[in-house]
Amino acid sequence: MTRGQVLAMLLDSAPRVWRSQEESHLQFSLALIARGVQPVLVFSQDLPEELRSRFRSNGVEVEAINYGKGLFHYYRQLRKVVQKHSVTVAHIAYFNYFDPIAWLARLNGVRSIVYHERNSGYCGQKVGGSGYSSFARTS
Repeated sequence: MTRGQVLAMLLDSAPRVWRSQEESHLQFSLALIARGVQPVLVFSQDLPEELRSRFRSNGVEVEAINYGKGLFHYYRQLRKVVQKHSVTVAHIAYFNYFDPIAWLARLNGVRSIVYHERNSGYCGQKVGGSGYSSFARTS
């Protein structure tokens, strides 16, 4: 990644309290900021103010889009986030491999996309969201 890029982490996650997972997102975001990349964390629901403030006080932008409200809703809201923040890279985590999140990002003009497997690897158990498999693509 180069300086001046904006990375949106599209997360099928809606934490209510600070956990190691959120600490991991924060540390990754701080590493991006140190390299001149602006992170935007896109959760599936609005965060409690305590969590939102903790991210924002460290220079991390926070948004929320609920995939459960439907495909078209997610597409429209993602477009707003992409335009508002000038997103250049999408990092998708916790979503089911078969959810069309990468396509929605691509249709909204994001050219570099990474799908990150973030679950236990056991297909019958949902961990942190609905992600089940892995796929990585960058272009």
